[in-house]
Amino acid sequence: MQKGIIIYRLLCNGWDVSDHYGDGYDLVAEKDGKYVKIEIKAIDLSMIKNGKRATQYLSVNELVSSSHLIITVFRGINVENNYVMSIRDFVEKSDVKKYKEYNGYDEFQEKYKELAVDKLKQVKGSTGTKNRLAFDFNFDPKKIEKWKFSEFKEKWDCLEK
Repeated sequence: MQKGIIIYRLLCNGWDVSDHYGDGYDLVAEKDGKYVKIEIKAIDLSMIKNGKRATQYLSVNELVSSSHLIITVFRGINVENNYVMSIRDFVEKSDVKKYKEYNGYDEFQEKYKELAVDKLKQVKGSTGTKNRLAFDFNFDPKKIEKWKFSEFKEKWDCLEK
């Protein structure tokens, strides 16, 4: 359902949109010669137990191959809001401790690509360090307006930057 809603919104905003059937992102969109690779995530408020938070994550493949992230917050089948941001904005605003060990986003992207390739080469019984490379993010339904990604609410123009 979310994919259809996002595709419709992009088409209405003048983007050509295609599904991506590989690993790493969900949609490819083009407008005026600019291509974006979009990962989509959804949070359904009606599925969160009272007093609890929702947790989502972006895998290492999603972090290094997509250019943008759209998080849709639903209440059942009704869309509450979309949060549209670049992966760079997501990573820099996420407050994930693993990011703090890098000297900026460019170094992070370079090193994370290397780690992703190393992880792909691991086979059962491999020796060496096994890192969990995904980035988790939490969503507290009681604090929607104070959520660290609230500044990206309905910021569809982020796709054009």
